[in-house]
Order: sequence, then C-alpha cells, then structure tokens
Amino acid sequence: MDNKLNDLKIEKIIQEYTFLKTDEEYKKELINSNQSEFLTLINQKLSVIEPSKIKPIDNQPQSDKHKLLPKVNSETLSHNEKIKLKKIYREIVKLTHPDKIEDEELNETYITAKNAYEQYDLFELYFIGKSLKIHFKLTLEETRILNELIEVKKEDILKLERSFVWLWINAQSEVEKIDVVNSFIKAHYLL
Repeated sequence: MDNKLNDLKIEKIIQEYTFLKTDEEYKKELINSNQSEFLTLINQKLSVIEPSKIKPIDNQPQSDKHKLLPKVNSETLSHNEKIKLKKIYREIVKLTHPDKIEDEELNETYITAKNAYEQYDLFELYFIGKSLKIHFKLTLEETRILNELIEVKKEDILKLERSFVWLWINAQSEVEKIDVVNSFIKAHYLL
C-alpha cells in the first residue's frame, strides 16, 4: 500500500505541474498571437491623442524580461538528493541511450533527460522516469521543492492573466475591450 500511495503522490505532483506548464504555454501563445492586434489598437488610439499629453519615450515602460521558472541548483540539493537524481538519470540512460537503443523517440528522451540532469530539473527527470516506469520515492525535502516550483508556476500564470492583453482577449464585450485599451494607455502613456 505504501508504494501505491507514493506512486500516486508522485503522479499527482507531476500531473499538476504538467497541467500548469501546458496552461502557461497555452496562455502565452494566445497572448502572443493576439498581441499585434492589441498593439495596433493602442497605436490607433495614441495617434489621436495630443502629443503633449503623452509621456516622453524614455519614461515608457520597458518590456519585462521573460522570467524563467527557477531551477534547483547544486547548492539547493543535499548530497543524498544528488545521488538519487544521478541514480534516476542513470536508470533513464539505460533505457534511452542512443548507443544501446535504436529508437528515435527514446533517443530524444535521452537528450531531454541529459539536459534536465545537467540543470537539476527535478520535474523533467521525475516526469521522464515516471513515463519510463522507473520507481522512486520522494523525500519530504524533494516534495517541498516540487511544491514550491508548482507555486511559482501558478504565480507566473496569474501574472499572465493580469496582463492587459489577456484581459483584452477575455473581455466579454467591445465596450470592455475598449476599456482595457484605454486603461493600458492611461497606465503607460498618459501624463
């Protein structure tokens, strides 16, 4: 029973992270594909505003650098956790190494696992290990780290959902869309 609970716990954490990662990718793509239309509307509105009411260019907001999900580094992990990750990585390598296995998909998995191991990407290694039916247990510290990474991903998604483009895309009416455009201009361009 203990192994089944452990497997379910790992599966739950991996599925939650995978869902969040997919949700974030979807929302980013939706924002990116609608951003030019949103900016076109902004520029149209700005073109009719008296120039003296617009902030100078040097005061315009700088685009946010894309924030990457923090990776766990070698200082964050204990010696035992590093050994465990190495063990999982070696198990993955046994099943996917191009010199041993002639399967293009598994060889790609090998490359992904190698990159994840080098970056201490716990989720990716655990996800690959789980998909290859490699059994492992999570320590309390690993569970804590993984849950923290999940929380960071949730915060990143919330930031996307608060963006003006996201609000504009999800506006229920044309009036709401215009309000979002006007709010953006007021926040970023008007004196």
